Amino acid sequence: MRIRIGNGLLPINLLVIALVATVIFFPSGILQIILGLPFVLFFPGYALMALLYPKKEVMGAIERVALSCGISIALATFIGVVLINTPWGIGLYSILFSTTLVILVTSVGASFKRQRVPLEERFDISFNLNFPQRAGASEPD
Repeated sequence: MRIRIGNGLLPINLLVIALVATVIFFPSGILQIILGLPFVLFFPGYALMALLYPKKEVMGAIERVALSCGISIALATFIGVVLINTPWGIGLYSILFSTTLVILVTSVGASFKRQRVPLEERFDISFNLNFPQRAGASEPD
């Protein structure tokens, strides 16, 4: 069975919304840490990479992941520098909402840019699931 996720922005945006809800409704907990690490170290860079490089032949998946991590760290630093010079300063909610804004805005931009790329040239995440066959089971036609 082949599973196609698309460019991965929808699951990332759903996880971002889950993190925002978790921080608002459950002020402390391990779930914040589990969702918060990729929120800062991967999601912003991945969304920006999807915006800048919507075609699959530009780079492979491993390069995208590595660059996404590096760009996310750079974006977190930039967001911190911007926030420290605002009245809100650096705090949980200011970082949460500014990073969420960056992720959502770049995701929307990436979605619009991706629509202009021909279907066969778009970067997609897909994988095959192969389930073991039971003894005596016939192959599907």
